[in-house]
Amino acid sequence: MRVEVLLVVTLIIGTNCEVFTSLASMEKMLQAESNVSQQIREYIKAEIERLDALEAIAEEMEQHSSQALVSPEDHLANPVNSFLLVKRLTVDWNKIVNDYLVLENKVSSGCIHDTASVFPETIDLQGAALGLTRIQDVYHLDSETIASGSFTEQNTTEFTAGDCYEIGKQVYFQNDHYHSILWMEEALVRWEKESEKTAEKNVILDYLSFSYSHFGSLRKALNLTNDWLAIEPGHERAIANRRYYERIIAEADDAERQKLKGDNGAPVVDGKPHRFLTDYTGSKSYSDYEKLCRGEETHKRPFKHRLVCRYQRYHPIFYISPLKEEMLNFDPAIYVYHDVLTDSQNAIIKEVSRPKLHRSGVFSKTDADTGLSNFRTSQTAWHDDSTHPLIARLSQKASAISNLTLETVEHLQVLNYGIGGLYEPHWDFVQGEERNEFSESDRNRVATFICYLSELEAGGYTVYPTVGAAVVPRKNSCALWYNLMRNGTGDYRTYHAACPILYGYKWVANKWFHEGGQEFVRPCGLNSAE
Repeated sequence: MRVEVLLVVTLIIGTNCEVFTSLASMEKMLQAESNVSQQIREYIKAEIERLDALEAIAEEMEQHSSQALVSPEDHLANPVNSFLLVKRLTVDWNKIVNDYLVLENKVSSGCIHDTASVFPETIDLQGAALGLTRIQDVYHLDSETIASGSFTEQNTTEFTAGDCYEIGKQVYFQNDHYHSILWMEEALVRWEKESEKTAEKNVILDYLSFSYSHFGSLRKALNLTNDWLAIEPGHERAIANRRYYERIIAEADDAERQKLKGDNGAPVVDGKPHRFLTDYTGSKSYSDYEKLCRGEETHKRPFKHRLVCRYQRYHPIFYISPLKEEMLNFDPAIYVYHDVLTDSQNAIIKEVSRPKLHRSGVFSKTDADTGLSNFRTSQTAWHDDSTHPLIARLSQKASAISNLTLETVEHLQVLNYGIGGLYEPHWDFVQGEERNEFSESDRNRVATFICYLSELEAGGYTVYPTVGAAVVPRKNSCALWYNLMRNGTGDYRTYHAACPILYGYKWVANKWFHEGGQEFVRPCGLNSAE
């Protein structure tokens, strides 16, 4: 709502316009004064309405934030809550600014805008929408399950039609028409049930019809376009689209009558929407990755019953308080060590990391910026041992557990994952030109030591698609595996991934040990193939 009133008081002094010499002119002034008084009252009324609306907005924002701030991690652990927060502070906030704050005086609006400078941007909203679609794909969840929050037993706010529309819109503009259809369809279902509409049906039908046409579902697209035109009969683009669909469908029907089908030239008009898979995402390895994330078995492991849990005292620092070692896999050896950290130590690591978090890239040893990628969706902080005494002690403990020196170890990397956060299947050792990432003295990454700084209610596993193993994150536990064979070549069986977070707030800390300096503690074996 915008009301602008211009009050101008002009004093004109001149021989041709001397109002004090004519009472008739002064009568006009009285009438103008009366009109201005009414305009002022209309302005005041509009201002009161605007301020009342702002008061309601402020009260709603205060109520939402005060409830969430009681336990921010518990609140944001739910991907529905996380997405709604990002949407509130992008789409909804921009509407509030345009409707109610553009007329504020410079002092107050300036303060508001300064405070809101930490709010997310459009790219964050896109990332949040993509995070939800990753959850859908990996965990085989439909849009209704996510929108209703029924994938978790925790209390959650349901999506409105407008929320579902926004997800569909964001992925639509990233040419993901499959997920756009899923969310626009859910938006339509919820729109029909809403007493107070949160989206425009004609706009939903616009996006939905085009997405169906992208898959060759022209009959469906035509029906949706007709529904759209029932709402907006004169919409030129909708009329043009309908003519196009009708022409292509007529050609297809004619070809069918002549027994010309599919490969012989008939247009496709009844295509089915489907998830787009590349050679990579359609591979068995990627399928195994997704199955392991869901907790499914992918490999026969005949010796699984021989895996053991035991106390280990192979280093002096563990004589009094032995390591709690769980053997997860024989070959390659994958270990999980429980209660490596205490809760207070855990909290310190996260505390010193928060100010340094920045969007994660791939292959970064320092705080320098790196290329960004959807391959990894998290934020990262790097710490050398001088950051805090605890960081140095953790390095020493990692060295003792792995039996490797700290001569060429990387700084501690701390990661915090976002909505549907993941790191897709990869190796930690480098190959080919990637070897230039590390110096000749450091050489390749020989071992990975990863500590879990948070407990997850669902998802977020570390999985190994090649061997069919999975680490379920447990707070204060750490996993260890060797990325290289003893002969220095990469062990391709260590192919691993961080699964999308279904429900939870994930923090991890990584230490990567390099070959340099390990010659005497991890020498080559007698067999060159080892």
